This record gives sequence, structure tokens and C-alpha cells, in this order.
Amino acid sequence: MILITPTFAASTYFSDEFDTVAHAELSTRVPDTGTSWSQLIDNGRDLYVRSYNDHVTTESNGSNVGTLYQANGTYDSADYEILARIAFSGGDSNYTRSLAVRIQDASNMYLLRAGSGASGLAIYKRTAGTWSLLGSTSYTPTGDLSVPYNDAGDIIGLRAEGNDLSALVNGTVQLTVTDSDHTLAGSAGIGTGYVNISTDDSGTGVGIDNVIVQDLVDDTAPTVSYYNPADNATGV
Repeated sequence: MILITPTFAASTYFSDEFDTVAHAELSTRVPDTGTSWSQLIDNGRDLYVRSYNDHVTTESNGSNVGTLYQANGTYDSADYEILARIAFSGGDSNYTRSLAVRIQDASNMYLLRAGSGASGLAIYKRTAGTWSLLGSTSYTPTGDLSVPYNDAGDIIGLRAEGNDLSALVNGTVQLTVTDSDHTLAGSAGIGTGYVNISTDDSGTGVGIDNVIVQDLVDDTAPTVSYYNPADNATGV
């Protein structure tokens, strides 16, 4: 007899496709999976879901403004990843979007700041209110430049696994850093513009779509076990 033990599919802790028929500030929205959105860092702008593009954008254009929202739900493990599709109009590829994991509160978390250029992907930690750069790498974002801008953009991600933090683009790891300040699951989050860098700008031409937070899939091959039948056994 052969017994095959399958691998496990990822569990989804939080997700939001931002499909809507009316404009709404993000904290008033009920996500597809999870409990709620709440604004965690407010640097002069809110995030809105717009009915005409079905993704999250900043309420209005501005310099040195931005925000970070927390994705509230049940996180069963501290090892998980947040993935999101970027959206931007033609001239706004350099505007920043942020993904966060292991958020304990507004002063303690890990953050991926995704912009454009030599340090286009940068992973930071915030501990006791102080931001520190853990590492960066170059990145040139690819977007869907036709309205509503959200069908073919890169899927960026931030993964926490043990003490490793990794930045992903379209499923491929681009950067990995190591840190041990935050080991509890906390929660994930998204933001645009000025979250941790005061010179970052935000605007209605930059957005985030298709957010999903999931645990890390066990991609080990299925286990195959062989059992020899007992002497004179039948039907096995």
C-alpha cells in the first residue's frame, strides 16, 4: 500500500481586491478577508478606494505627505508575506508605496519602501519609534499605463520568515536582510508617499491593488510512504 501525504496550501490572513461601487476612505471599508483597515501613520493624507479604478490611492496630490494603514485580522504565525499589485499613471512611477509586516504598533514594525532607481526597494525596521535602513537594491517598476492602471503592474511583496526579511517582485526575491527586533506576528499594512521618508510625495496617480497576506506555503514535495502487507493479507 502507498500512502501520499499532501503538502499544505497557504492560509490567507487578509485580502482585499478593492472592488467597489462608491468612493470610500479605506478605514470605512470591510476587506474581503480579515477584520478591518485602520490608519496607523498619518502624515497629512488618507487613502481612498475609488469606484472608477477599484484600487487604493491617496485622497489628493501633495509633497512630503503620506500614510500607512494596518490590515487587521487573525495572524496565526509570525512567518508570512504581504503581496500587492502596484498601479501608477504615466509620470508617477517614482512615487513610493509601502508594505509592512509584523506591525506591533506605530513605533515598531518592518517596512518595504518601493519607489524607483538605485535604491528603489528598501527594507527598514522601526524600533521604539526610530527608523533604520536594513538594506536596499535597485528597482524600476513596471506598471499598466492604461486607465485604470491596475491590470498589469508588478506584484511586490514583503516576506518575514524567522529573522529574514525579503523583498519580492513578481514572486522573485530581490533582497534579503536579517534582523531580530520584531519576532511576534503583529499585522501587515500598506501605505503610499511619506511613511518613513519625509521627502516622499504622494498623489492620486499612484495606487495599490490586490492585497493579500498569507502564511508561507510548505512547498516540500509530498511524502510517499510504502507499507508491506502482512503475510496472507488481501485487498491491500
